[in-house]
Amino acid sequence: MKLRSIVAVSILISWSSVANDEVAIELPMAPEGELISMIQVCQDMAIEQQVEQINLDSYLLECVNEQLEELDYSPLEALPQSE
Repeated sequence: MKLRSIVAVSILISWSSVANDEVAIELPMAPEGELISMIQVCQDMAIEQQVEQINLDSYLLECVNEQLEELDYSPLEALPQSE
């Protein structure tokens, strides 16, 4: 009985330490063409939803990052500046 208790406690301790270890997974960046397409889709949605100009950049960034997340790409910190 003692042996079972010791084994159970050992398993719980080792399992909890594994669960607490955060593993950073590096997500890939979206290809440029796909990113441009996402931005265009979000711009079209902003027009349809009549997003005010003052809110447009934050709306577009959130919209693009939602699409990137769905496709397991790394999110953007800022929208790329058009040249």
